Amino acid sequence: MPSSDPKSRYLVAGLGNPGKRYAKTRHNLGFYVLDHYLAQQGLAWKKGRGAFWTQFSGVFFVKPQSYMNLSGGVVYQFLRFYKIALAHFLVVADDTALPFGRLRLRESGSSGGHNGLGNIEKVLGTRHYARLRVGVGTPQEDSDMVEHVLGRFTQKEAEMLPQIASEASQAIELWLQEGANAMNVVNVHPKQKENMDEKNEEKPL
Repeated sequence: MPSSDPKSRYLVAGLGNPGKRYAKTRHNLGFYVLDHYLAQQGLAWKKGRGAFWTQFSGVFFVKPQSYMNLSGGVVYQFLRFYKIALAHFLVVADDTALPFGRLRLRESGSSGGHNGLGNIEKVLGTRHYARLRVGVGTPQEDSDMVEHVLGRFTQKEAEMLPQIASEASQAIELWLQEGANAMNVVNVHPKQKENMDEKNEEKPL
């Protein structure tokens, strides 16, 4: 059962498009990450309220089954019905402005041209909700943006997906525990992380 205290409830929404046609496309990376996260937790999806969803210990996980550009209505229903504060709401979505696999966590911001984030902003009437962006890279010179995000992953990208999903799942968990402070860890550039790890290894026990 959901927590009886609305202050302890959270909502994590992964964005994508429904149906087999879009299942393995870059634009559905938000779905993929939540599928991975739930599998790690031993949780299964339920279907209802216009979404695949489940909840555990007061945290609701949602994959809206409206199309990407109509994600806001489903999200709003969950936020309103379960009285979840915007400060406890996180969206996981793909981002073409980031290199493939790079993560970026923000507590607010513009949609950056992302139709799902844009619709959520429109329905909620605010940009002040957290979003975990997962990079899918920019399209090749001979490909336009729509073809890129609705295209399937290359073989090399597909091989990297489990690791990316694991890192994104860790970011979600950290956000649930630390809130905005999670940005200090999630947003560190991979090279910086390597340097930090090397310095830690050099320290005497």
